[in-house]
Amino acid sequence: MLREEVAKILGHDEGPEIIYLIWAGKLLKDGDRIEKLSQLSVRNNAKILASRVNVDEDKFVKEESLAKEERSTSLSRLKVAATSLSESKKTKRPRKGAS
Repeated sequence: MLREEVAKILGHDEGPEIIYLIWAGKLLKDGDRIEKLSQLSVRNNAKILASRVNVDEDKFVKEESLAKEERSTSLSRLKVAATSLSESKKTKRPRKGAS
């Protein structure tokens, strides 16, 4: 709701998703059922930074995050497989002197 109002004031047609509101080092979110800034302890005359993200940049950041998560998952599976293979080779080693 708050980001929608800021988007209207700034005249952005892309929607509120590209507007970020920052106060006291925290990103203000709309989804927390917050209708008034006083509910966030924002006082009168407080300065709130309104930042607009480029739509293409926002997509790029999301895609980059997903790719990083996929790489992490893949590496975790690879590590488990390597550990399992290493353990199985240790138990199957032939004994010295056995032919």
